[in-house]
Order: sequence, then C-alpha cells, then structure tokens
Amino acid sequence: MEVLVGLPPLDLVIQEEARLAAYRIWSLGCWSYLHPQQGHSCILPRLQKSDPIFNMRVDIMKQVFNLKPKYMVTMLTREEWTRGPRTLPMVKGLVWFTDASRTAEGTGAGV
Repeated sequence: MEVLVGLPPLDLVIQEEARLAAYRIWSLGCWSYLHPQQGHSCILPRLQKSDPIFNMRVDIMKQVFNLKPKYMVTMLTREEWTRGPRTLPMVKGLVWFTDASRTAEGTGAGV
C-alpha cells in the first residue's frame, strides 16, 4: 500500500525512529546498559557497530529548568505608605508602584 502513495515502508520508518530515539537518549547520557542484548537495548550496539560515526560524542545540552522567580514583589499597605518615610525600600532593579486609584468600574489606564 505504501508503494501506491509513494511512502516509505512502515516497518523501515518505525526502525528509523527507534534508532534515532536510542541515539538521542545515549547522546544525552541517559542510556542504560543494564541488559545490552535484550529487547530495545540491543538497538544502540547494533547502530554503533553499523557506522563509527554513531560512536562520536555530540554537542547537545541537557535541558534544565530554573523555576525560581527572578523578581520579588513587595506589597506595602496604605498605612505603611502614610506613616513610614517617603522613600521606597532599597531595591536593586526596577520599582513599580500604584497610587491605588480605582473606581466602581474597576482599575486601569482609563481611570
């Protein structure tokens, strides 16, 4: 059926994806050599024997997520603003403030 519509055979496409996934996992340092001759673990040794280029190290960085916020929010109450000194707390970076202007319709630039 694949020949009629000009597609590569499905079994070859699946094998290619398995080889690419095995190489990608190995290059990220996440490949397990626990059972190298069983199941899907035999894909990588076969791939590395087929062509020496698959034994080369790759220039890939492992993805790292840094979920710490790079900002701090300080909310002063109205009393702290009125009874305290007229200076803002010492901060490094941008300081944004509001004059607490709001109406019954809400807040925003149109107030």
